[in-house]
Amino acid sequence: MDTESTNGAYAGFEGTPRRLWAKELGIEFVHIDPHCNPTAQLLGGRWIPVRPQTDAALATAIMYVWAVEGLYDEDYIATRTTGFDEWRAYLLGETDGVPKTPEWQEGETGVPAKDVRALAINPDPMHVEANSVNAFRPTQGSDITAFGFRVYAVLGYEQDDGTFKKGRGNAFAGPLYGAVLSAPSDAVESRVRDAGSNATVRMVIPLLLTAVVCSPS
Repeated sequence: MDTESTNGAYAGFEGTPRRLWAKELGIEFVHIDPHCNPTAQLLGGRWIPVRPQTDAALATAIMYVWAVEGLYDEDYIATRTTGFDEWRAYLLGETDGVPKTPEWQEGETGVPAKDVRALAINPDPMHVEANSVNAFRPTQGSDITAFGFRVYAVLGYEQDDGTFKKGRGNAFAGPLYGAVLSAPSDAVESRVRDAGSNATVRMVIPLLLTAVVCSPS
């Protein structure tokens, strides 16, 4: 929706000051639209181009991540909705054999799967290394896990991707993605290898934090 162009006239104009106020407060905007429309140009933030009429697939994949990672409001679902179990079964592919994953929507929407998952983390990095590797903290209230451990931070960098801020030194040569997990390195190493992954495992803080760095493929 391009709210600055289709504002309903008269009373509809009151939405503009509210959005500008949110911008002044430092709230980041995410614009999902085939075009970088006037609203996105006015407010700034992250623009995610999506193929026309495929936004439902993008929304469904976001809901898949919420369902799998337990990021939805369980109390609200239990007390104020109906049919969630049937909807969750559809998201997971139990009804038609097709899990509605971020990878599933990529062919429909043209939006990379990593961007769909990134909507569950804060857009501003908590730390940027000299080599431009960014560390993002999960959004408040989310409980993202990897290999059965809580994710303390998400790591990433890819050249020419505006998601990542540049560091003070020479940028990392290739794409890098990973996570810092709240667990000792030996336990993480065991889970990673049991899962058949060849990801690199590195201790960050003994007995507390461990980094897992994966190939983007």
